[in-house]
Amino acid sequence: MSFEFIGNRDQKSRADNNVIAFEYDEEKDSELAEILTRVDLPLMESIFRERIGHSEGASEQINFKKVDQIFSGRPKAKKTFDPREGLGFYNAWDDDIVVSFDNIKYKFGEENAELALIHILSHEQGHATAKHTFLDNDLQGATEDSPQRACVLGYAELEVYETDAQGNIGDHLAKHALFDEAVTEKLARQVFDEYIARSGQYDDEAVESFKKRREEVLGEYGHEAYVEVLDIIISEISKNTGISEDVIWKDIQRGRQEGLEFDDEIRALIVKTFSEEFYEALRNSHVAKIAEYIDSPKLKEFIKK
Repeated sequence: MSFEFIGNRDQKSRADNNVIAFEYDEEKDSELAEILTRVDLPLMESIFRERIGHSEGASEQINFKKVDQIFSGRPKAKKTFDPREGLGFYNAWDDDIVVSFDNIKYKFGEENAELALIHILSHEQGHATAKHTFLDNDLQGATEDSPQRACVLGYAELEVYETDAQGNIGDHLAKHALFDEAVTEKLARQVFDEYIARSGQYDDEAVESFKKRREEVLGEYGHEAYVEVLDIIISEISKNTGISEDVIWKDIQRGRQEGLEFDDEIRALIVKTFSEEFYEALRNSHVAKIAEYIDSPKLKEFIKK
């Protein structure tokens, strides 16, 4: 069978989507819409355009999601994790963002919920604005043990497979998932800081309180460790090449915007600075092996959890 990766942008398409780990919660859409009136999305979009412009990407073409492309959702229940765990998701198949404000409040607390929503949106908009390459491959015979490469989202490759005879689809991130998530989160934090500075709506004490809670919550997901790993990679490449960290970071962002093949540009710098073995560990998001090659206290702490 063939699978069309970008579905129709209607309620049936979203409700029937079997690929994503989130499901839509239309009853919560009106509540989310009210909350979003307090978020200055045009300001956030302008910051993304500037950030992407700074990295020499095509800022005028960014795929920033408007308010009518942000929906309420909830994680699909799985036996392996708390169904309240998910916070937000960029659904590349229908090109929209789903967030669970209930879960955000549960994880961050009511007092931090609005700032947390701004951060989650900054992160998911980061995924949305990255280069997307969809591959119209035939999934006939694709299984969980032998999946089919389906698309590249930023740096991360996604593989899919048929889960049953009815053609339902399962998916998992394959190559470069950790690296892409680290880049997205680092960018989100810069966008968040700029948003807070320009909006002038939040006092310093509230922001600092939120950031402390963010470190705890996102530490559980691995984001604190991933960003530290990325910062170490950038720092070591800078020391090895003499190129400034700022230039390296901009080039990494440019790769996500222009769809540069990871192996063609970033790989050479990583292998030269570290080793082929480290690159393979990073490519396969093998956190234990990554920790063998670089000194990342947060990664080691994350592995213990």
